[in-house]
Amino acid sequence: MAQPPDVGTMAVGTDDPAHLGELLDALAAEPDERTIHEYRTLLWERSMGQSA
Repeated sequence: MAQPPDVGTMAVGTDDPAHLGELLDALAAEPDERTIHEYRTLLWERSMGQSA
């Protein structure tokens, strides 16, 4: 399975300033590699079930 590109920029809505704070807090979090792998697998399997 191909790896997605690194993210350099992210757009954030401004209607709730707390969301920006949550995003910044998330930068310090340690990712759960197992959960990320499972999510990517689900997305891949879903995309394989869709016709082009």
